[in-house]
Amino acid sequence: MNLSEAFDYTISAKLAEGREATVRKLGFARKCLCEYCDIDTVALTDIDGQWIDSLCSWLTETKHLSANTRATYMRALYSILRMARKSGKIVDLSAIPMNLRSNTTAHPSPTPEVAPQPDARMWFAMKCRGTDSAAMSERIAGDYPAAETFRTDVERLVATPKGKHRRMVELLKDILFFRTDLVTCEKMKRSYHDIAYIYDYQADGRRKMAIVSDMDMKMFMYFNDIAPEKILLYFPDEEIHATIADGTPVMIADGRFRGATGKVIGTNPDNQLEATVAVDFPLLGIVATAPIPWRFLKEKK
Repeated sequence: MNLSEAFDYTISAKLAEGREATVRKLGFARKCLCEYCDIDTVALTDIDGQWIDSLCSWLTETKHLSANTRATYMRALYSILRMARKSGKIVDLSAIPMNLRSNTTAHPSPTPEVAPQPDARMWFAMKCRGTDSAAMSERIAGDYPAAETFRTDVERLVATPKGKHRRMVELLKDILFFRTDLVTCEKMKRSYHDIAYIYDYQADGRRKMAIVSDMDMKMFMYFNDIAPEKILLYFPDEEIHATIADGTPVMIADGRFRGATGKVIGTNPDNQLEATVAVDFPLLGIVATAPIPWRFLKEKK
């Protein structure tokens, strides 16, 4: 039995047990191991301590995986070897170290935070407000052709007058991920502030761009492909409830009305994350109401 056949055998057994989550993990491990070697040519007797050490080194140096993620792959591989052994195949279970066989999390040693290099390409996220993510992706391609973008397109069964059909739909219609260097990201934040909000945070007395790690982004892309219905989306900065009383004078700190002032009328009935604000336009002598995210508002002293 080779490694590919062992994968097939284990996945079939887990499917019969109804363990879909385990099958997804095995599929993820298989995809990664196919990058490392030709699993059709690897016999189970070839998997010894030296082979495992080489795999771990490749996962660390080439894939840049954390200790926890490496342990997940090893547990999947151990599960395959164990199933093969139960079927009567000769395998070396001791090839995989004891600490990588259980569900114990292999926490890496803490490392100091390293400031990102300005020219290093990293993933960022933006919330599109004046347009949708598809149009925003096209605009970025024109303005910053070196930037890479990712939209959460998934295939789903959609009810139509002629019955259910498979259609490409977007998991997040107003969120766009993009990969570029830090300097370009800061330029994009300034140039697109009226139509999109690029996520940042307050630290050391200034705003810093919120970076999505390569590993987190790869995992998100993977689950977006295989199990989008399992993704729980949570944006901490968006979970802001109304803290400013109705009638309070405010200044708008970001978005298309950045720098304007007005008064809070109440919560936007269509979106609890937004306030309805009476925005002043003194040069025009008018006041107009507009939905503004609560996080963009600062109480005017």
